[in-house]
Amino acid sequence: MTKKLSNRYGKIMVLIGVLSMVPMLVAFFDKSQVKYLYSFFLPGIISIVLGLLISIDFKEIEEKSVFSTSLRKSIKLVLFSWFYCFFIGALPLWLGGQLNLFQAFFESVSGFTTTGLTVLIPSQTPVIYLAHQIFMQYCGGFGIILMFIIVIKDHSAVNLYTTEGHKDKLLPNIQKTARLIFFTYNLLIILGTIGFYLLGLDLFDALCNAVTSLFTAGYSTKDIGLSHYNSNAVYVFSMILMIIGSINTGVLLMIVQGKFKTVSKITELRFMFILIALFGTIGAMTMWFYTDLGFSDSLLTGFYNVVSSLSTTGNYNHDIRTLPPLVLQIMILCMLLGGCTGSTAGGLKLSRVVILLKTMYNSLVIKSSSSRRVLSISWNTASGKKVIENETIRETFSYIGFYFITLIVGANLLTVTANCSLLEGFFEFASAFSSFGVSIGITGPSTNALTLIIEMVAMILGRLEIYILLIGGSYFFQSLAAKIRKLSEK
Repeated sequence: MTKKLSNRYGKIMVLIGVLSMVPMLVAFFDKSQVKYLYSFFLPGIISIVLGLLISIDFKEIEEKSVFSTSLRKSIKLVLFSWFYCFFIGALPLWLGGQLNLFQAFFESVSGFTTTGLTVLIPSQTPVIYLAHQIFMQYCGGFGIILMFIIVIKDHSAVNLYTTEGHKDKLLPNIQKTARLIFFTYNLLIILGTIGFYLLGLDLFDALCNAVTSLFTAGYSTKDIGLSHYNSNAVYVFSMILMIIGSINTGVLLMIVQGKFKTVSKITELRFMFILIALFGTIGAMTMWFYTDLGFSDSLLTGFYNVVSSLSTTGNYNHDIRTLPPLVLQIMILCMLLGGCTGSTAGGLKLSRVVILLKTMYNSLVIKSSSSRRVLSISWNTASGKKVIENETIRETFSYIGFYFITLIVGANLLTVTANCSLLEGFFEFASAFSSFGVSIGITGPSTNALTLIIEMVAMILGRLEIYILLIGGSYFFQSLAAKIRKLSEK
């Protein structure tokens, strides 16, 4: 490990230590939470001290090149940042006696990956730990590396930014881009909080639901989520925030700038609204015909489930265990598809689905044509019309292949560890893998360790995406093999 890279590791540890203590602010508003402050202060201050020691010990002059960090080193730093977050995020829940260490790690993984599966019962959990859950999803929604870039100037930010999965460079400077994203989403959170507050939620619940809806996260301060409020106005407002959270950040800024004509032509966005209209209508009609709900309630439930699933948020206004099988299948499909690239939603991402469908269509046209001419694949993006390169097509098909192999294997493993049906296992694993975060009844305080491990793997693969973990794992085993060879030679 180079001195320069070690310095970055130290800075990351300091940042995560500071962030881990933010929920302590709750004690200023609720004095009864003071007794839990130690569980946040201890891991936070230890992380800060260790990080400072590493940074001081390995301090070195900044390198000039923006590409100074190689892909290998960038991946290692990104993976370290996330797994260190998982560990530090688990400690308050464990030290505070809320969960055992294994369950706490699961809760931390679920929080930072913005999944929302939980083994806690909100009504039995002190408010400071509910705030901790929401704040983990807040940090995970932005991404740990993006938050690092916001506060710390680093010349290798380009590689780190793209390695974490951020695709949009909205401004020429990466740090300015990160700060613009940070400002935009925080402004939306403020507006969302005001909206929920005006609809009758108390200020804390309004803030929490604004964060989880906009970051398509899923944790709730209530045992039954937004269903607790039983308000159609709350459901509709939540849908609006979930749709905003599913839209590419660059496109959001274009909407704010009033560039509606350009936005209306963006292929991925148009595809998302087509899916919402199509599946929402099917879901609504199914609910109307096969349940006791009236037409208006069926319409709302059908569209709400689709928006919540496609955005991979995990809010719900109806017990999913009583939904008609067709609606459940639509939800599974939507959560696997996910939202737009560059959004806070999980899943495959609609850009990959568009590329897949366009490629399939072109193949059909070519096969049915005698000319055998090569057709280019293009689409409209925020920066104009672009032709999709063959390399992008190959990567897309490869990723989709890995995605569904992982889904099939994981779902079958859950049927064994959780002793459930294949449909239940498929739904639960897909929910974790796509960061949807709604349980069909498998995940809870009594869930066994093997099931939680499978779900944790799914959540991490879904949030960081499969390639970075495969490549990172390859680097780890290569390094391990090299060290073993050196030891054997001695």
